[in-house]
Amino acid sequence: MPECKCGKIPGNIRIIKIGESEVGIPDLQRIMRDVYFKKLSSESRLKEELLNRVAEKIFIPEERREMYVSALFEEYSRFVLRWEKRGKEKAEEQEKSQWKNKVNRPGLFNFFRRKGKK
Repeated sequence: MPECKCGKIPGNIRIIKIGESEVGIPDLQRIMRDVYFKKLSSESRLKEELLNRVAEKIFIPEERREMYVSALFEEYSRFVLRWEKRGKEKAEEQEKSQWKNKVNRPGLFNFFRRKGKK
């Protein structure tokens, strides 16, 4: 596993469990995001795309390709859940802030309101 002099694994390397071993894959988050935005419809094409993109970064032994495919697909499924949850949270937060801005915004009604009354 590539490590820096301080003994920590670099931030762009994601470690996933493949079979009994752990493998570090550089830029896995970026790969997952790119595949997600391709909006591939079939599971087999999705798995093939994940495997091909990871194979560009690291060597994958022929006899372990199926193990890599299943591990990458599991990791991709978790990524999609986190990504969609984050998207919903951002949308809700944005909706709340828009409503809050509308309520606190000084409008014509507030402009002509008497100073003493609230």
